Amino acid sequence: MAWGVFNGYTVSTLGSNFSQVVFQFRVTPDLLVQGLQWALVIGFAGGLLPALRAATLPVTAALRES
Repeated sequence: MAWGVFNGYTVSTLGSNFSQVVFQFRVTPDLLVQGLQWALVIGFAGGLLPALRAATLPVTAALRES
């Protein structure tokens, strides 16, 4: 979805000192793969501790807490 929206999108900025920077976003398949890899790593890291805690709780205690 990001590739369809931002591929070839041109951005122009005007700084406080009136200098303008123009650049063009290029979403390549390599960047999409990198983004998916980062998303998987962050999701795994964020879900690891709650999953470990849930795995050590008895079923009756886990049901009571929810």
